[in-house]
Amino acid sequence: MKKLLLLLLLAFVCIQTSQAQTPPFSTSLGSIANTVPLNSGNPAFEKSQQLFAPGEIVGVQNGLIDTLWIRCATNRPAGAGAYTNFSIKMGQNVGTATAFANTNMLSGLTTVLSSPSFTTLPVLTAAPNNGWLPIPLQTPFTYDNTKSLIIEIQSNGGLPANGTNIFRGIAVNRRIFGNFGASFGTFAAGPIDIGLSIANLAPTPELLHYKFDGAGASVPNLASNPPVGTATATITGGQTQGPGGKSGGALIGTGVTSTTDFVNTNWNTALGTKSWTISFWSAGNVGSTGTSYAFGDNTAGSFRCFTNGVAGANNWLLRGGLIDVNINGGAVGCAHVNTFVYDSTAGVIRGYLDGVLKTTITQTTPLNINGTGP
Repeated sequence: MKKLLLLLLLAFVCIQTSQAQTPPFSTSLGSIANTVPLNSGNPAFEKSQQLFAPGEIVGVQNGLIDTLWIRCATNRPAGAGAYTNFSIKMGQNVGTATAFANTNMLSGLTTVLSSPSFTTLPVLTAAPNNGWLPIPLQTPFTYDNTKSLIIEIQSNGGLPANGTNIFRGIAVNRRIFGNFGASFGTFAAGPIDIGLSIANLAPTPELLHYKFDGAGASVPNLASNPPVGTATATITGGQTQGPGGKSGGALIGTGVTSTTDFVNTNWNTALGTKSWTISFWSAGNVGSTGTSYAFGDNTAGSFRCFTNGVAGANNWLLRGGLIDVNINGGAVGCAHVNTFVYDSTAGVIRGYLDGVLKTTITQTTPLNINGTGP
């Protein structure tokens, strides 16, 4: 990236309250109503273990699972449900297996929620007709998306009839169910529809990572593996480092042309054909009508991210050497984290707003983004 061009004022706090109606990441949606595991009125269904293979939870990233979502059938009451001796356990101790080897319940799983009397949140509406039940975990689970995920859900009393959820009819041994506390059970077909919310482990980015916590024109590159010559970036023009960031300092923009006001990263853009992630926090984009840039490199096929103009007010648009990707609502006065993720295997770019997937754009040809000089 030749230039980092945050032309925003980051000098105030704005609080927004909203609740997502769907999980950020989920399995493909099934259509079959089933009573395991949410209807514990039948003792034979009080404990279940389900296996989700790598790639089955679409787009999920490595990180800490802090909320499990379960997709409910239309006949489940929309209000809160009550369960006794309710627990959830998770594990990844089967490697990349895509089915259970036998009907023995797996041991060695990690307890992520346990309550003698557990009341769920209400079911949230999700198109077209079923709903998602979010279950925040007491202990987040460290998740590796290259391995299969085992989820155990158990209770010995709760919603009677109509506590049903949705599953997919995959004809393999992906679910075991049995009595409360059982060490073995009965095979069933495909697992239920689930979703995950991830509180990222926030590893240090590999190439460029700036916090703008200092003073003056020099900005250290905090990446774990910075390219040669990129240890320090230089602020050019009237932009400054100052308070008001999401966590610490921020780059305070001027709103003038990026020809004179920019941050020189000293990196020759070399994203190439690999997968990549670009994430930035922004705020204070109020009342401007001219095009404002977050980052860009005119030597890399004009690879850039901007708001206003063809992006429209309040939106960020990623353009240049790819099919356009919008994150709508990310370029406003209030603080938002905007993230673009290119998955070279799937051939898509996903746009996330505050960690919630907002758009997925298929790239008809593989990307190859490179520049010639800072």
